[in-house]
Amino acid sequence: MKPLLVIAILSASLVSVPALAQDGGPDPGAPSAYAGASKDAFYSVEQRMDAVEQRIRSMGRGGAQAMAAMRSIRAFAAQQKARHNGELRDWDREAINLRLDQLTGRYHLA
Repeated sequence: MKPLLVIAILSASLVSVPALAQDGGPDPGAPSAYAGASKDAFYSVEQRMDAVEQRIRSMGRGGAQAMAAMRSIRAFAAQQKARHNGELRDWDREAINLRLDQLTGRYHLA
């Protein structure tokens, strides 16, 4: 009788596991996997870096520190690409987007 009770308890616990989406991914109601950016923005960090740099250039001489930070972000991206056969990994994109968010927030570039 005890084995039947164990099987019943285990079966009941499996029912309460949240369902996955049909593609095997997380529940559609889950937060985005793209680190606070839309999917397009997440994968097009080069375009975002270009756009932020254009905003910094429009600041004129007052943007010298912001431009130095932008060069640092670009150097990080280039270094990560060189380390990974010309590709940026997802966590590299996350790090770049985070640094761009901090830069745009610090200098009110948004």
